[in-house]
Amino acid sequence: MRERPVFDDAHWHWNGKYPPDLRPPAEDGGEADLPPVAFIAFFLAWAIDRGLACAEHADRAVPEVRRLADRSITPWQYLDERIGCRLEDGDFNERGLAFAKAYYSKGGKALLYYTDFSMVFDEVETPYHVADTWANYDRLTPLLDHAYATWQEDGGLAGWEWEALDWWEWRDRAPEEGGEDEDAEPGAAADGGGM
Repeated sequence: MRERPVFDDAHWHWNGKYPPDLRPPAEDGGEADLPPVAFIAFFLAWAIDRGLACAEHADRAVPEVRRLADRSITPWQYLDERIGCRLEDGDFNERGLAFAKAYYSKGGKALLYYTDFSMVFDEVETPYHVADTWANYDRLTPLLDHAYATWQEDGGLAGWEWEALDWWEWRDRAPEEGGEDEDAEPGAAADGGGM
């Protein structure tokens, strides 16, 4: 059986530059749950929300899809429970895949999206320190929407640069209704992520 091309896989990060201080200790001699890689999960959740994911992720009859839509689970919990920490070509519909190839990955290397994600959460030490919360997701989505709109209008992202954006407007923009947890630090790492 041929494996589908992979955009990103949390295992690549856990086995690479993932900060050791974010790994939870193993309990009772077993293996520890591996912590979230929010930027993978947020991108898929956004694609699902915007109708850019495959039919499998749009089927509200599936309990996890329903729970993601009503925000009773976080984007990482969905990614972990539903598809196992990997983002593959098959997770997108045709339009979503074309955008993901232009924005998320090129030749297997994260380019624009990873840089943009890092800029949105520039107050944290690394992108791995961004907690898997709906407040953080809401903080990122205006930028993803803008990148997608630019890609549609321009037929690509060749001219996509931070200098073309009013960065401070994006950074300080409050999320739409559905809101932010006022007590939580927006980019701060949580105790293993999740809400």
